[in-house]
Amino acid sequence: MFWKRDQSPPLSARQRVDLELLLRRTAEIIGRDFIQTATWVTDLSQLGLDHENRRSLVESTRLAILNRLPRCETNPTVRVVSRESLDQLSDYRPAKSAESPQHGSPVEVSVEISVEPPAEAPASQTAATIEISDELIEDPLRLTMELASQHALHFWHQVSPQHPLDLTPLTTQLLPICCGLGFLASDASLYDSQWSLVGYSGWTLSRSGYYTAQEIGYALATLSSLKIDLPSNWIDRLRPDSGQIAKRVLSLYQKKDDCKTLFNAEVIPSSKCSAERLNQWVEGDSPDFALAAMEALWLQNRPLDAIESSVLKRSRDKDPSVAHAATKLLGRLTRPSLSCERRLGELIHHRDLAIAIEAIHASVASGINLEPQAKRISKILERAGVYGIELLETLAISKSSIPMIVPVLCRQLSQAVKQQASSDSLSGEMEDQNPSADKDADFKSLEAWTRQLIRCLQNHSPDPILAISQHCQNASEIKPLFHRPE
Repeated sequence: MFWKRDQSPPLSARQRVDLELLLRRTAEIIGRDFIQTATWVTDLSQLGLDHENRRSLVESTRLAILNRLPRCETNPTVRVVSRESLDQLSDYRPAKSAESPQHGSPVEVSVEISVEPPAEAPASQTAATIEISDELIEDPLRLTMELASQHALHFWHQVSPQHPLDLTPLTTQLLPICCGLGFLASDASLYDSQWSLVGYSGWTLSRSGYYTAQEIGYALATLSSLKIDLPSNWIDRLRPDSGQIAKRVLSLYQKKDDCKTLFNAEVIPSSKCSAERLNQWVEGDSPDFALAAMEALWLQNRPLDAIESSVLKRSRDKDPSVAHAATKLLGRLTRPSLSCERRLGELIHHRDLAIAIEAIHASVASGINLEPQAKRISKILERAGVYGIELLETLAISKSSIPMIVPVLCRQLSQAVKQQASSDSLSGEMEDQNPSADKDADFKSLEAWTRQLIRCLQNHSPDPILAISQHCQNASEIKPLFHRPE
C-alpha cells in the first residue's frame, strides 16, 4: 500500500501487517456493519459517568462500555482490589469451578459489582471476573480503558473456533478501538506527569494498553475506509502523534483510490494459497503483502529453492521486518546458491542484531560453513549473553565446527556458573521462608543458558575440558558439569 513513495511509510511493515490483519479478523467476527454504526466517543464526558462515589463510577463505566461492545451471553463480575494484589492495573479470569481459589484481596472499601449468571449456567461454575486496581478509581480515563480491554478479552473468550492470537492483547485491545473508543485509547496510551516534593521535582512517563498512540492513529485511519461515521475534523481531535500518522495514511489513500490493503483486499496471502501465488506477492511492489506472503510460505513448511531469487531480493529491503522475514526463509533452501551463501554472510554482519542472528539460524539450517563468520558470531554471542539461548541451540547442532568461538563460550560458561551459584543461594533462602515457592524464572534461564553453553562447547571444541582449563578461572566448578547426565 505504501510502496513507490518518496516519503517513508507510516510505521514499520511489521506494525502495518499486524494491525491490518488483526483489524480484518476483528471485523470478520463482530461484523463490519457493527463498526460502521458505532458511536465514536471523542471525550470522556460523552460517556456520562457517575462520579458520586466509587461504586457508581465503576458501575456507570462498566455499563457505558457494555453498551458499546458486542453483547455476550454472560458478563463478568467486576471487583476493585488493592494495587498490591495485582501484577498490573487490571486482570481477567475466565469462569471456573467455585472451588478454585481466587487471589487478590479486596481493599476495605472495595467495590464489587456482580452480574448474575444465567439460570441455565451450571451451579458448579462461577462468573468470569475482572479485577481492577483501586488506584484506577482516581483516574476515570484509565479506568475506562482498562475495563474496556478486559471486557474485550471476555468477549474473545466466547469466540469459537479461536485463532491462536484471539486471546492476546494484539487482538483484544483492538476491539474497543473498533467500537468507538479509539480516541480515548489514544489519549490513554501515553501518560506524562510532573511532580514536586520537598524541593525536588521531576516527570514520569507511563504506557497504558498494548498499542502506541501512533498505532492507534493508524488503526483509526484504516477503519475510516469502512466509511464509518467519524466526527468532523476527527484528526484534530487525536493526540498529535496519533493524528500525524492518521493524516499520512489518509493522504496515501487519497492519492490512490483503488488502494488495496491487507484490511480491505478481497484476497490476501495465507498458508492456504499456492506457493506460486505467494511468490507473486513476494515479487510485487507492496512490502506489506510481501511480508504476509513470506510468513505464509514459512507456515507451509516446504523447500523454497524455486523462489530463491525473490527472497534474496527481499532480504535487501530497507524495512528491517521485511528483511528479517526473508532471511528466515533463506533457511528453507535445500540447495543454496553461491549468491545465497554470500548474502547470508553479509546478513550475519547486518547492524540489526535480530537479522544477524536469523542469518546464522538460516546458515546452519542450509548447511553453510560458518567458520569465515567466526569473529562476527563471537561478538554476537557476547552481546546476546543469557538472551542468546536459541542461538546457542542452533550452534550446538551446526555441522561446521567454529573453534574461534570457544573462548567466548568458556567466558560465558564461567559467568553463567557464577551467577547460577549466586541465584541458587538466594533461591534456597526464599524456599526456607516459603517451601512451596517455585524457583525464580531468572534462575531457570541461567540453567538453560549453562546447559546450552555446554552443548555448544562440546560441538565446537575438540577438547572442552582443556578449553575450560585455559579460559575459565572457576574451571574446577565447571568441569564436573560435563560428566552429569542431562
